[in-house]
Amino acid sequence: MIDDNSYELDSLDYLNDASFVLFGEGQIFKEDRRVKPAQDVQRRKMLFEELDIGLSMILGQIDKRYAREGMIFNLMVAGRSGVGKTTFINSLFETELIPPTQHQEHGSLPLEKYHFLLQNHDGSVNLKLQIVDTPGYANKINNNYCWVPLINYLDEQMTRYVFQEEQPYREEEKRDSRVHCCLYFIEACDTQLHPIDIISMRELSSRCNLIPVLSKSDYLTEAELTAVKQRVKDVIRLQNIKICRFFQSRDKTKEVYGNVPYCVKIQSMVYHWQKNVIRPLEFKTSFDKLQFNELRDLIFGETCTEFVESTETYYERCRQYLLEYRIKNARDDVENNTDLRGLQEYLLYHSVAKSRVDEEMTVFTNPTYLDKVSALKQKYTERLIAEDGVFDKWVERLARTQKNFNLEIKNLQSQINAIKETTKVRSTSNATLVQEM
Repeated sequence: MIDDNSYELDSLDYLNDASFVLFGEGQIFKEDRRVKPAQDVQRRKMLFEELDIGLSMILGQIDKRYAREGMIFNLMVAGRSGVGKTTFINSLFETELIPPTQHQEHGSLPLEKYHFLLQNHDGSVNLKLQIVDTPGYANKINNNYCWVPLINYLDEQMTRYVFQEEQPYREEEKRDSRVHCCLYFIEACDTQLHPIDIISMRELSSRCNLIPVLSKSDYLTEAELTAVKQRVKDVIRLQNIKICRFFQSRDKTKEVYGNVPYCVKIQSMVYHWQKNVIRPLEFKTSFDKLQFNELRDLIFGETCTEFVESTETYYERCRQYLLEYRIKNARDDVENNTDLRGLQEYLLYHSVAKSRVDEEMTVFTNPTYLDKVSALKQKYTERLIAEDGVFDKWVERLARTQKNFNLEIKNLQSQINAIKETTKVRSTSNATLVQEM
């Protein structure tokens, strides 16, 4: 019902000089556009301030939904065996989440996953945490390409999530196992970075948000710790190792880059053994000089959502690459693929199954496979060069034999000509004697 004080819409020409704002219940108020711009903006602001449709409640509803559903955060801890990865996780939550005895039983496994549900005191916030541990990493005699299982795991989770979104029947809660953050532990007591650490960090930084951590920093003095930290920073800069490369906030990226590697004190817990309380020894560096609390605030503080959102950005790039890869392979399987357009091309894209993608991308991008291919190519080249040398010697020997044959033929021809001349002279002499007789 239109109020008596409202304006009636009798002519369409009237719409050229006025705009209308819905206010209240079925009331239309005129807003003349011929007024000055400043007055027009002020009038619009006043009208919309009085207009309350519940927009301010949306933010609270979003917070309640995320608090009810919870947040998924996947953390990977990597580094050579014995640097204190498990102890750091237990110290991070001030409880024994991962018993050290499990690594002795399953030390041969390249990766181990642990799932936890963390809640605050009142239970209003749920964090579904998955920790990917790498026990026994780089503890073999031959550690060539020991980082390949880590890279394959990161790529596999991205591919799995892409195919999971395409399924016609999905679970109510998608299994998100994409790694949002990777902590790579470096032992502070090493005089210089091991080549395995450098290669591992460089490869991991191209696929996830990497944060180097300097473990057992309390073993060093403050001067030694400063020198080691600067040495690690120089290696990170020279080797072009990206730190949190998928962060959307440049300021936060610079802040994290300025603090790496984070110096932590691993032995910060109290242990119980045979009813006796054992406390760790106090070492050279004071706790104030370490960055354990800063690292914990970085992971689970204000940047926790930044890790998740930046991983989504990287996931979109992987999804686009995988889509193009599957379409290209599907088109190659069809002889007459020039008429594929739109939906037909998309349906053809689904013909490339996940097993085939995993096989091709895992095999043909595996460094071990590429190393063997390179070795075979080098062996083939060396064999080809050797065979070319044998062939050249055979040609040279054949040419020398032919030359000797030609010389023998020439000598025989000379002998034949000499015999012919001798025969001719004798024939002439015999003819002369016959005439004289």
